Amino acid sequence: MIPDGNLLGRWLDALSSQLELPPEVTLKAGTWENGSDFPDERYPCAILADSSDQTVCVFVGGDPTAEDALVRLAGELQDDLAMRSWGTPVPQCPGHPHPLRPTTVQGAAVWTCPQDPERHTHPIL
Repeated sequence: MIPDGNLLGRWLDALSSQLELPPEVTLKAGTWENGSDFPDERYPCAILADSSDQTVCVFVGGDPTAEDALVRLAGELQDDLAMRSWGTPVPQCPGHPHPLRPTTVQGAAVWTCPQDPERHTHPIL
C-alpha cells in the first residue's frame, strides 16, 4: 500500500504532535527517487530533519494495508527520535518510563502500552 500525498500529509500532521517533535526537528512529506533512469521509480517518504542537517527519509509503501504502513512509519520515526534525544521515550506511556508502542489492534493503527495493552491503547489517527 502506497499512500497518496494527502493521506501521508494527514499521517505526518498527527505524528508530529504525538511524537512531540523538538522545535529544531521538522517532519514533512517528500519523494524518494532511487537514482535510476526509470521515472516511475519515485516513492512517497517522510523526511525527518534537524538543524544539524541530520536527515532521515522513511519510505512509505510496500505494506499490505494502510494501517500497517502507518504503524511502520510511526515506529521508524519513533526510533529515530529516540536516538536523537538520547532515549527519551516519545510518546511516553502514561504512568510508565517507556514509550508507547505502535501496533495494529483489530485492524486499527494504535499506540499501546508494551507491558499492558489493556491499561493504555489509543488510536494513532
